[in-house]
Amino acid sequence: MSPISHLTFRLKKAGQSEDALATAQEAVNIYRELVERDRDIYLPKLSICLNILARFQGEAGRLELATTCTREAVTIYLELLESDFDSFIDLYVTSCESLGKLLISSQRPTEAMRAFSECLKKVLFQIASANDQSSDVLLPQALDLIRRYLDSAEMANIDPDAGVELFAASILGPHLEQSKEFE
Repeated sequence: MSPISHLTFRLKKAGQSEDALATAQEAVNIYRELVERDRDIYLPKLSICLNILARFQGEAGRLELATTCTREAVTIYLELLESDFDSFIDLYVTSCESLGKLLISSQRPTEAMRAFSECLKKVLFQIASANDQSSDVLLPQALDLIRRYLDSAEMANIDPDAGVELFAASILGPHLEQSKEFE
């Protein structure tokens, strides 16, 4: 974590929420400028700062701003996954989960359902093509995403997409059966 990220959390912990929010915004502004100079180095740091800013915005009740920042972080992680999937998948999933939670808090469960579904599909494709060790790491994330997807579908009063459910079952079924064998 960068020194400025540490500072934002220390300010928050000290009860200086507005100062923490302003510092987090300044960090995003600085990293945006740095990305212009060296995209490969600073883009991952920008996405982290966006998530921190979104967290503070959400805690301050600024859900729409938090949602916008989190969407941007998700978009950045999608780009980063193309060059280094293993390094960024956890951060991508975490950002998608944060986005879904913000959308649910904003009474937008249909959009949350879509965010969870898109992330779940990305994770499932990786499980299908990954080695067993990588699958073991991604399996709990996939199961959590399925739960969040189904919960958001229920909140939206929408039937889950049968294709998503079948795809998840076809990919995860063998892994779940295999893990039961070793219990």
